Amino acid sequence: MNEQIRMSAQNIAPNLSPAARGIMTVFLPIAAIIGAVVFVGWVLAMVSLVTQHSIFGWGLPHGMPLWVGIIALVGIYLAVSTPLKIVRNGGHQAAGYHPAWRAAHASIWICTVGLLFWCAYTFVPAIRELVDSLLWAANLTATTISETMVARNWN
Repeated sequence: MNEQIRMSAQNIAPNLSPAARGIMTVFLPIAAIIGAVVFVGWVLAMVSLVTQHSIFGWGLPHGMPLWVGIIALVGIYLAVSTPLKIVRNGGHQAAGYHPAWRAAHASIWICTVGLLFWCAYTFVPAIRELVDSLLWAANLTATTISETMVARNWN
């Protein structure tokens, strides 16, 4: 699928005028921010679906199994994120495949994802509780494993 996206972007970019190339280059950071927002929304929706069997309070239709909801959520994410990937790949070609554009896009995306997850952890109590419980479980697991290794006689 990524190859199809790259081919679509390669077919679009050679036909761009210089003004369109400039506009595409300007929209690369915007596409990174929008892509990060979509990704964080998808992750939070997936966590909500798996833990509460609802997406932000909207329950699944009666009789729908959880796995169908997960597949539908993945399909929706792919449908929304694919045009953003096409814009990103087309913009990189329009910018001449300079490595700095890809690095800038990746840096903006990572920083935006980190900021959005921090905001979710800070302002959404359910996310804070989930993260704290996952950290507690990871700590308990690491402690149990280390105590098992120390207590075991390795002779």
